[in-house]
Amino acid sequence: MPLESQYSAQVSAMALDGLAPAQVTGLQFTVEQGKVNLSWDPVTTTALFTDQFTGDGANTSFQLTYLDVAAGYYTVQVDGVLQTEGTDYTMDLVNGVITFTTAPADQANIEVAYRQNLKDLAGYRIFRKRPSEGAFTVIGTVASTVDSQTTVFSDTTALDGCTYDYAVAAIDDEETPNEGQKSATIQVKTVPSVPQGLTATAYDKKIVLRWQSVKDPENPDLNENLAGYNIYRSETDGTGYVKIGMVADTETEFEDTTVENGRTYYYVITAFDNSL
Repeated sequence: MPLESQYSAQVSAMALDGLAPAQVTGLQFTVEQGKVNLSWDPVTTTALFTDQFTGDGANTSFQLTYLDVAAGYYTVQVDGVLQTEGTDYTMDLVNGVITFTTAPADQANIEVAYRQNLKDLAGYRIFRKRPSEGAFTVIGTVASTVDSQTTVFSDTTALDGCTYDYAVAAIDDEETPNEGQKSATIQVKTVPSVPQGLTATAYDKKIVLRWQSVKDPENPDLNENLAGYNIYRSETDGTGYVKIGMVADTETEFEDTTVENGRTYYYVITAFDNSL
């Protein structure tokens, strides 16, 4: 009997399915001061895959390349004619076997387009670019599994008062991840910066407000969408502000001539953009 050595060191490997996750859908956004919040629908299936078979007039069952077909995510055509499930065929979702009620004719072209239930979701990549830029850049990733989905991301690196395009794509957990098709692009305008340096100087029947521009000559993208400033006033400290005026984006001064001598007024201002 041959002498046999002990086991070698163990290695492991997992067969690659080669299917990327499906396209992300339902991408939405909200904006806050200094932040863009993104959300999207969970991805639970793979990208679409098509198997092609040729009928022989006798065989009624065909084995698909991938098992665990996602319920409701498949279409079947024979010679370009869409087939009806339950009438023309049945689908074994677990084992990936399609069985026709009547054997397709000899040389019939059979196409089964389907998605597999996604098992290896690793997360989502977040993409951003300026409208004038051609290519997206990855600005973040979100770890997520099929059974424990995380479908939100907050971008805190976007410039204030600026316009960006966003997209999201799902990735699987293979060593070199398969990336699904990017979502439809959404365009987002970020909130303008909070004005700084507000001062109030009192005169006879007049108060003059001055502040620093939120524009930056050295960074023209910052607050590029600025349209102007709103002026608010109250006679109560810290609350009850009412808008009393506005000025264009090039102005950093406002005269309030509706005041009465001897009364104290409280002011705040905001920057607003060119959104309709």
